[in-house]
Amino acid sequence: MSIRTVLAATAATLSLAAAAATPTPPANPAVLANPELPPDTILVKRGDVTVTAGDLYAYLEKMPEDQRFYFRGDVERITNAVSSIFIFRELAAEARAQGIDKDPQVQKRIQQSDELILGQTYLARFEKAIVPPDFKGVAQEMYKANPERYRVPDAARVRQLVVGSLGRTDEETRKRAEEARKRLLAGTPFDGNIVREFSTDPRARVNDGLMEGPYKLWPPEVAAVAKKIPLNTVSEPIKSSDGYHVIVVEERVPAHVVPFDKVERELIDTEQQKYRRARIDEKLGTITRSKDVVIYTDAIASLKTEPDRAKLSEMHQEQAREQNQEKERLIEQASKVPPK
Repeated sequence: MSIRTVLAATAATLSLAAAAATPTPPANPAVLANPELPPDTILVKRGDVTVTAGDLYAYLEKMPEDQRFYFRGDVERITNAVSSIFIFRELAAEARAQGIDKDPQVQKRIQQSDELILGQTYLARFEKAIVPPDFKGVAQEMYKANPERYRVPDAARVRQLVVGSLGRTDEETRKRAEEARKRLLAGTPFDGNIVREFSTDPRARVNDGLMEGPYKLWPPEVAAVAKKIPLNTVSEPIKSSDGYHVIVVEERVPAHVVPFDKVERELIDTEQQKYRRARIDEKLGTITRSKDVVIYTDAIASLKTEPDRAKLSEMHQEQAREQNQEKERLIEQASKVPPK
């Protein structure tokens, strides 16, 4: 069992045990009225080890800001997070008591962990402080310079079923499509039921026969009919390389140019993001491209080790054995399932 599994199970056990063993404190009206607890509010306590609301807020800093609200919408997620913080705080206290934190390798890892958090926080705040210029004029120039980019070709929304010819003669395929057409003309709804009954198009299982987009993406024979047939009219069977199609055009959208006000925000956001990225790269460049940086390439190269071929071969053989054992287990398990 992995350490992650053990810790997850321990966290769940801790949550249940704490609920059963800890007396429920009296309700605090101020706390109930304001879900944003003060950072020093104690959530878990054992001797000198405590976990506060501030600890949870710091824990949430690891997540993107837009995901924190979702995370806090579930008490179980919050409880598990608090439990995890508490468990590792207890384990860390025991590690210090044993002097593990004095181990030089451990101190290096602690230093790297601190530097990672501080560096990420610095960059996040650096990016947040960047004030991009007004890119509206740039966006307008981009829009004018690339008119074809914003031109939407004529398109339509169509219901279709496709009767494929695999295992059928051309005549049999056409008759099957004609049968579906007659059902539609008789009033059968053009929905997923009739599509799945007649259509051999694998996409029909997902889209219920709905096809929308530019005509140029469709078989030319189908596009030609879709451009002319009256709306909401069942077509005759249309032959293409895929078989025979029966379609109903629900809506047509003529070719048009998307107006600037519809893409303005997207263009500005893209340019602002480029600007932020450039400022961040510039900041990182002051570190990586500094003339004061000395790279000892020989020392770095000397850290390379040659793999132990025998151990690699043994590891691959062991993985193959495990996979074969799993296959045999699944086969044995399947053979025990009684036939329906």
